[in-house]
Amino acid sequence: MSTDEDKISIDIEVIETPRGKVVSLESIKNIINALNLLNVELITSNEKINNEVLNEMINVERELKAIRKLLAENTITHEALKENIREMKDVLKSNLDSLNTNFKKLSNDFESFEKNIERKIISSLTKFIQSSKS
Repeated sequence: MSTDEDKISIDIEVIETPRGKVVSLESIKNIINALNLLNVELITSNEKINNEVLNEMINVERELKAIRKLLAENTITHEALKENIREMKDVLKSNLDSLNTNFKKLSNDFESFEKNIERKIISSLTKFIQSSKS
């Protein structure tokens, strides 16, 4: 909404001539002065808008830099986590391989123990039987 202060009034005088009414030279000067005032007002408004846009662009640029920094940090963190996961996966695989090897060794040892016990029992029984016959 415009106020009375924002309004420009132009007094236009006409002169009566044999060919009809004609705008006076003073009225034309008034129109030109009013247009010049409007032009100054438009230039001032345009400068204000340009400054506001420039300030907003500076703020957007600052925010964009902050976002880029966060993205870079996020990327670095993500890569570090991926590397840690790879390392943990390798350690886990190594531990699992070691566990499988130890389990196979334990299984072989148990089998060997079982055979040895079986041989000793058979040997003891055989000796017992032979001693009982005598």
